[in-house]
Formats: sequence, C-alpha cells, structure tokens
Amino acid sequence: MPKYTIIRVRGEIARHYFQKSDLLYRFLLTYKYNHHKDYLQRQHSFVTRCISPEKIMGQIQDMYESQLIMRGNNIEISSGHNKIALHISKKQIKFCCETMQDAETLLFPALRKVYPYLFVVCEDYVNYGWISPISNKEQEKQEQVLYSYY
Repeated sequence: MPKYTIIRVRGEIARHYFQKSDLLYRFLLTYKYNHHKDYLQRQHSFVTRCISPEKIMGQIQDMYESQLIMRGNNIEISSGHNKIALHISKKQIKFCCETMQDAETLLFPALRKVYPYLFVVCEDYVNYGWISPISNKEQEKQEQVLYSYY
C-alpha cells in the first residue's frame, strides 16, 4: 500500500505556490533529507503550520463514528471495502491506503472541514498535490484592484 504524508501549509504560501506545487514538493523533499540544516528548519517552520490531532480526530469521529478504530493518534477508518490507516502528529498526517480514491472518500472530506491548505506527498513515488484546491474566486480576491471614474 502506498504511504502518503499530509502537511498543513501557511495560507499566504499556499496562495502564492498553488500553481507552483512542484517547487513546494522539491522544498519538502529537500527538507526531508536535510532536516538537520538550520536554514531549512527555519524555512520549514515558516512554510508549514501545526496540525491539531484533537481537531482532526474529532471531525473524523463525527463523520465516521461507527466505522472507526482509534488507538492514541492512530486511526483506522473503514467503509465497505475501502480502508485507510493514519497517524496524526503535530506537523503532519501520515496515511496509507490502496487507492487515492479511498483517501478522497474517507479522509479528505473530514480534513477539508478543518484546514483549508493541505498538501499531500506520496512517499513511494513522485505524486503530490493540494487536497483542497484554492478556488479561482479566492485568487481573484487577492489580486483585484478597484478603480472608480467620475
């Protein structure tokens, strides 16, 4: 089963790098293999946000109460033939599932209700992207300028 990592990204970074997800991916990969370097630690700390395990577990529990097995910060969600196992820590959520469709069905709806800017990276091969895409309307609000003529 493929393993994935979800990182919560600072809003202004997400808005700026939404169309440049390859840069964010390369940064996260560089940090993963060089996390001992001070300048990368500072950059990572600036780019990412903490995750509240309590918020995530509460939302998942509300949505899937009868289909849930919880052991500390480890959660297993199952629905029919779909199953996903995850571990929530302060800076990331690690999960594994058979297909990304399982994650889209079982995990991502709960996460979208808690945090708007989440980036997912596959640990086993090059596959990454935003869980909650930024809408064009939100991007337009950031770039709009108002002009008035008399």
